[in-house]
Amino acid sequence: MKLIYPLKGIGIHPGIYLTQGFGEHPALYAPYGLIGHDGIDWGAPRSTPIYAAHGGRLVTRPFDVGYGIHPRIYWEEDGVTYDTVYGHLERLQGTDRMVNTGDVIGYVDSTGNSTGHHLHFGIRKKTAQGGTIINAGNGYFGYFDPMPYFKG
Repeated sequence: MKLIYPLKGIGIHPGIYLTQGFGEHPALYAPYGLIGHDGIDWGAPRSTPIYAAHGGRLVTRPFDVGYGIHPRIYWEEDGVTYDTVYGHLERLQGTDRMVNTGDVIGYVDSTGNSTGHHLHFGIRKKTAQGGTIINAGNGYFGYFDPMPYFKG
């Protein structure tokens, strides 16, 4: 599996930088039943475009207190369905549809349980056809560290 960064210019353009890595701040996430942060956060100015890290089926979700406006992209590879979440968006670019890697899917904001403008990116595996979460009991509800899968 190869992913592209969902923001362009991370660490290069002013204001676009890693703010929280996977598994960080265990005490902060313990009240939510997690053993640490279940994704990666990048700070970015409000309205910064967000790109699909991988092509697949984009599914819009209703606003939720945790992730705010948070579309998901699903795709299958090697008999596994991957489920990616993009949290805290200002707005979406379009509605449910097929997207290609690199398509704009929305814009950065701070909706939901958030302390500033940023993108929360998380990924987990499910059984084929989007079934049961694989490794759901790993302390992160099946989410795993995506950093090794980003290509330069």
